[in-house]
Amino acid sequence: MVEAGRTIAVLLIAVIVISVVFAAILYLQGSMLGNAIASIKEGFSALQGNISKVRSEVSEIRSSISSTDEKLSDLENRVASIEKSLVNVNKSLEVTWSKLENLSNVLTAVVYNVSKVTLKYGQLEKSLVLIKEYIASLKYPITLTDALGRQVVITHEPKRVVSAAPSITEILFAIGAGDRVVGVDKFSNYPPIVNELVKNKTVEIIGGFSTINVEKIALLKPDVVFLTTGVQEKFVRELASMGITVYVLSDKSIEDVFTDILTVGVILNKADSAVELIEQLRTKLMTTYLTVHEYLNKTGIQPKKVYFEVYPDYWTVGRSSFINDVIILAGGENIFNDVETPYFPASPEEIISRNPDVILTTAMYGSFGPPENVINRIKSREGWSNITAVKEDKIYLFKGTLEDIVVRPGPRIVAAVEVIARVLYPQAFNITSVPSIIDDKVIEAWGVCLSIEAGELLCTKTSAVKAPVSGST
Repeated sequence: MVEAGRTIAVLLIAVIVISVVFAAILYLQGSMLGNAIASIKEGFSALQGNISKVRSEVSEIRSSISSTDEKLSDLENRVASIEKSLVNVNKSLEVTWSKLENLSNVLTAVVYNVSKVTLKYGQLEKSLVLIKEYIASLKYPITLTDALGRQVVITHEPKRVVSAAPSITEILFAIGAGDRVVGVDKFSNYPPIVNELVKNKTVEIIGGFSTINVEKIALLKPDVVFLTTGVQEKFVRELASMGITVYVLSDKSIEDVFTDILTVGVILNKADSAVELIEQLRTKLMTTYLTVHEYLNKTGIQPKKVYFEVYPDYWTVGRSSFINDVIILAGGENIFNDVETPYFPASPEEIISRNPDVILTTAMYGSFGPPENVINRIKSREGWSNITAVKEDKIYLFKGTLEDIVVRPGPRIVAAVEVIARVLYPQAFNITSVPSIIDDKVIEAWGVCLSIEAGELLCTKTSAVKAPVSGST
């Protein structure tokens, strides 16, 4: 079971970063799309071979990029080539993902090998360098495909940008494009400078997450408006009919978060910053993964079964939520990983039946009183005294800065992985105890980075330390 969790997590991290490369090339047109993905896939297989073959694949990628650059001179042919490539890439990705899922049972017997993982990520690092070089050669206008499958033409480098979601606002500032933001939704509160810009009217509030004021956006005369999938899709047609360039991003997985960072970077001519940020986030994920799974392998402990309650009562996450990815990358198992729906109300009986080892939730921004009230609300539910997490007092509530981070698909989601890994396996990080209410002071003691500014991860401390905080273990 441990090996299965570890191996699936290895594959998930690999798929996330490889998918970033896939998605970047997918959005960046040219007939090199299929060749680049094929080369990267061959590179993935070659990891089990020898280094010389990997180097050969890199040479082929460079050759394909050079060939593609020559074809980019003809814009009409380029668009036609993209449309054709998209069909092939989608089919290839479906086949690849299916194969990875089918391999999960076979791989339970595979012994963990750090050298293979290191080699794998070394190759992915080279691929990101190649992507960065390719992106640098792009010139406006560029045509990209958004999360709704729409072909969006970016005619020139955008200077006035509107963000309709907090996670998108974080991405914009994280890649150093905050000075271009002229409008945000009312829930955008990070980085702190956003609040100052709104207060002095440098940045305007364009409405709530699901109550966007289209007319107000139009008055801001944006070069591009970034929306997300779901409830915001209803605004796309109206904005587009007003001649406003709209690009829709996806937020269903950590893979999507990485892809969004790179895509926004390309659109705003900030690709270098975007790639550098992705590299830092990937390193953080890999470090956490190695620490947790080396600990599990050493101790023989089974991965913790996790129930994450995003909202009372019983609203939780399925496989298609980025929070599911967070749990897996932290070394846990979402008890509803077999449910495709991203967010849904589970039955209390089913939760009891699946018997989570750990229950995670948030302070709900005070909507249900003090944090202690939320925890007691969970403990007092009928029949829940039989759940392992309740019996062993393993109910943890996120408060303060972390409350935004764990439910927001932005670049700081990597911090959520680091924090949840420490909650599930504190001994792996030399943490003596974990309090039931986890706030900024606790995170500071753990040395987890909660801040990202202009592509840099900022920490008050650089490494995990023993945190003598009181509470449940």
